[in-house]
Amino acid sequence: MTLNSRVSRALHGIAGGSATVAAGVLLASLLVWLAPGYGIDEREADPTLSDATLARLTADRDRSPVTVLRKMLHGDFGYSTTLQAPVGSLIAERGPVTLQSVSSGFAIAWTGAAIGVSLVFWLAPCARLLPDLLAAVLLAVPAALVSVAAFLAGAPVPAAIALALFPRLYLFARNILRSMESQLHVLHARAHGLSGRGVFQHALIRPALPELAALAAVSIRMALGAVIPAEAICDSPGLGQLAWKATLGRDLALLAPLTLLMTGITVFANMLSGMCAGGRTR
Repeated sequence: MTLNSRVSRALHGIAGGSATVAAGVLLASLLVWLAPGYGIDEREADPTLSDATLARLTADRDRSPVTVLRKMLHGDFGYSTTLQAPVGSLIAERGPVTLQSVSSGFAIAWTGAAIGVSLVFWLAPCARLLPDLLAAVLLAVPAALVSVAAFLAGAPVPAAIALALFPRLYLFARNILRSMESQLHVLHARAHGLSGRGVFQHALIRPALPELAALAAVSIRMALGAVIPAEAICDSPGLGQLAWKATLGRDLALLAPLTLLMTGITVFANMLSGMCAGGRTR
């Protein structure tokens, strides 16, 4: 692949990702804007409020999604009527909490997946049933129910995220490595007397690194899907809980930047996954 084709492919990916982010934010804003009850504030029924107070409460009622997006492009994220605070400060305060929870859950899930894969390829067949059974049980449980169980057990948010991620990461990684067991270089390594550990490290793991890296990139998107119910149920003051409260309150000024952030991270994870997987095809 020439340099020009690589640059052209990267530019097309950036343009497509930007269009996807813009479309996602616009569609999410339209759903909120057109939802029944949007713009209605029960405080307006209070007869003791002055005209100035009523005007301030209804100031954002007629703001269309296009208006919200235009202000966001100029750095004005607006004011959250649900939490009575500037949107920018809310995201800045809660972002580090979510980042810590996601990164910790991400690390725990990948550690568990690595241990499970090692058990499958190193131990006796009877011992391989343990990680498979655990992954099957967790895969059948919704992320919200996992979060409820973590909350009742007093476990932190990273534990709920890790339990939601582990079965998917383990099963994908196991299938990637199993698909390579029948390839010629693995059979050649075993025929030359390479130990099981050597075959696992050099003949299975190394050739599969691009696909495992692509899986790691995709798991960022999986973690975002798990963090919202985990933080909402466990009452963790992060972006997931913020998105939940914004949805319940039909807070368009808060939902639009959060959708922009989540969609941007998802598109970036997909692009990164494609780049990693492309490294194997080349």
